[in-house]
Amino acid sequence: MNDSGELHDSITTQSGQGYACIGSNMKYAAIHYFGSRAGRNQSLKLPARPYLPINAAGKLQNGGEDVLLQIAVDALASGV
Repeated sequence: MNDSGELHDSITTQSGQGYACIGSNMKYAAIHYFGSRAGRNQSLKLPARPYLPINAAGKLQNGGEDVLLQIAVDALASGV
């Protein structure tokens, strides 16, 4: 579900020599990404709904290579 787009809009990236980071500072970002128990007495199980191109181990999600390749192709085609 993408009601307001706040989570999507909160995604930030940072990179430097030898590292790259992607994430969100929204309070509920981690529970959406990893899933968890919530509610009174932890009685509600929220499934993981990964929204980043990488998983918790830092590996690309299924189809991630295709998405990155398309971004690169589009950038090259636009002269970036």
